Amino acid sequence: MPATNGQNSEVLKAVADLPIDEFEAALLPLLRHFTLVLSGKNPNGWQTAFGLAAERWGAPIGLPVAHEIGKLVAALEETRGSLPRVQDPFCTDARLLVTRDEERFLLLIHHMRRDNTAGARDAVWALTDGHALSAFIRQALSFAAKHTLVAPLASGRAPVLRVV
Repeated sequence: MPATNGQNSEVLKAVADLPIDEFEAALLPLLRHFTLVLSGKNPNGWQTAFGLAAERWGAPIGLPVAHEIGKLVAALEETRGSLPRVQDPFCTDARLLVTRDEERFLLLIHHMRRDNTAGARDAVWALTDGHALSAFIRQALSFAAKHTLVAPLASGRAPVLRVV
């Protein structure tokens, strides 16, 4: 049974129940830290996010990943007019659970990385309440293209998600 967050009584889902891989799960703290930065609740949280990413994947991979996630969270705020609802990234209990917005964000990345157009479209609309701006979609597709799991085509190029 999903747990609830005592602060807002939102039903939370276990991260382990999501169909995401380790890379996608590791994006959760970055999402949380950048959301708090943009909300003004933790102006220096970007340092923590970059530090976590560099520690996890090494600086050559981690720093660009953190930068891209920060840009994606900013584009999401611009698109929907609000930041996603996230849990406290410093709470040890919260590491195992996700809010609805966190789940949708991770599923968006999950589907785009696998070139699952229908799943990505559904995730975009759910996350943005049907108000997706092209800048947000472009940012998400750019991230997914850099971190895709789809095997290259016979031409040697990876397939590209065309319409979301």
